[in-house]
Amino acid sequence: MGDGARAERDLAQVLVHPAEAAGEPVLRAALERLRGVAWLGLATKELRAALGRKPPAALVLDVSLAGHDALDSLREARARGVTTPALVIAELGDAEVAPRAEELGGCRVLARQSLSPALLDAALAELLGLEPVTAPAPDRPSARHAPAMLWRSDARGGLTHATRRLLEYLALEESAALGHGWVEAVHPGDRGEWFAAWADWLDSPREDTLDLRLQTRSGPRRVRVTATPGFDPSGALECFVGSIFEIEEWAGALDAARFEATRHESTIRELEELAFAGAHDLQEPLRSVESEIDDLLRGKPGDLELALRQLNRMRTLLRDLVEFAMTTQVRVTAEPSDLAQALEWALENLRAALGESSAQVKVEALVRVHADPIQVARVFQNLLANAVRFRSPAAPVISVGASARERDALVFVRDNGLGIAPAHHESIFRVFERAHPDVRDGSGMGLAICRRIVERHGGRIWVESEPGQGATFYFTLPRAD
Repeated sequence: MGDGARAERDLAQVLVHPAEAAGEPVLRAALERLRGVAWLGLATKELRAALGRKPPAALVLDVSLAGHDALDSLREARARGVTTPALVIAELGDAEVAPRAEELGGCRVLARQSLSPALLDAALAELLGLEPVTAPAPDRPSARHAPAMLWRSDARGGLTHATRRLLEYLALEESAALGHGWVEAVHPGDRGEWFAAWADWLDSPREDTLDLRLQTRSGPRRVRVTATPGFDPSGALECFVGSIFEIEEWAGALDAARFEATRHESTIRELEELAFAGAHDLQEPLRSVESEIDDLLRGKPGDLELALRQLNRMRTLLRDLVEFAMTTQVRVTAEPSDLAQALEWALENLRAALGESSAQVKVEALVRVHADPIQVARVFQNLLANAVRFRSPAAPVISVGASARERDALVFVRDNGLGIAPAHHESIFRVFERAHPDVRDGSGMGLAICRRIVERHGGRIWVESEPGQGATFYFTLPRAD
């Protein structure tokens, strides 16, 4: 659009004066975004002639470029009964424009210095929906039918206009949304931030954005609210206009990226701790082996059996170090699976140790979970092995069971062993941390591996225990629906 040839009869016509105003990038872009509208740029004589013929749907008069002659032309047209609404653009501080526009009726005045795409979009859409000065105009586009979620408030922040698209999104009737009624659509957890933002905008009017949650027809959704102040020619705050658009998917992706970044940072810290702790724990058996070998080479009596035990301990430690590091790299292939199958694999791997200790394993009700069965079997194996390793003088009695809850499955492994002091309930899940330093069997990494596997499934693991009272380890996994 933009020339007479394209101003078809079935389109609402907007006349722009002066012609060069129609070439202003912000105004031109706003005009081109209007649907069902043809617009023409006119000089002063052409404007008078056009108003003398069939009146257009609307006028855009930029008196900051052309002076007040355009208002004289509109006054003459008003005297002939022309009721065409007009958007008047004036210089900030031009005090003569506002009273003249008010006298003419059907005019909306904007300060050139406050123009923005959002403000012009809302003002032009509202302009085409204005009621004429004397009588309604048939089939005229209305701002409230605009396809975008646009809004306008008064200088105090009370909603005065909202597009139908926005009202439908919020599932609100217009009468309920106007004024401060639409605040009810703001999520209760974000209303404090909402009121603080409005107070700041009213104190220091500026173009700004705010991300928050709204209660919508589809439930709570995250949106971005844009707000742009509008000023009258005297420089006083007149209104705010803006838009709302949903950012739920974008915000969800951002949350996921932040979570993944945090997880990687945590993994890096754990691996750094693992490297230092592993190097420290390897030094003791290595020094012992070096000493025994040195004695043998010098022809002194040496304890070859001790050296072999220390070598075996280093092998176990290195194996567990590799296993722990691999839990960071291995992708969890979650699938509906039976906890009974994972437990059976763990019991089979521990058959010898359970037999030697005369352990009794009681299996209670188990459920199906959405998890990697091989990784879950590793969790069971580590917890059962600890129940045998840290047993009391009595033969181990171990109970295993699970129950389905609303959102997940709760699994437990309970024993009658030595128990764990509350001070160690958190630390035992870190690498090489031991609640019973005198029990040197194992590498001290089993519970750290369990925690890593459970957390990779989105669950958590913890212990409830007292010294001499045995221990119950709990962990959660996604339930299989």
